[in-house]
Amino acid sequence: GKVSSISLEQFFVLQQSDQTLIIDARPAFFYNLGHIPGASHLPKNNCDELIHNREAEIKTALAEGKTIVVYCTSRTCPDARTVARHISGFGHPASVFSAGWNAWNEAGMPTE
Repeated sequence: GKVSSISLEQFFVLQQSDQTLIIDARPAFFYNLGHIPGASHLPKNNCDELIHNREAEIKTALAEGKTIVVYCTSRTCPDARTVARHISGFGHPASVFSAGWNAWNEAGMPTE
């Protein structure tokens, strides 16, 4: 699979129209404090096992035309790109929202 980048604006449109499978690559502590609505937690530790366990969910989302979007904390956090590379290693395309949680939150976007 291919790894690409996605902007805040593009991501927001996909998120609002339920056209994305959102993956939060941050540690559980931060995910539990708040995350982008609909995001599921998939940290970089043991991510291959976690991706394998969610293979059916990923394939279903892609079959429905959804975009897989992975994010972490900010542009300086490598976790989203790491998890996206692992997803692509399973043959699935993934987009990285490199601006991350901080940019999403600072832009006043919805959170849960």
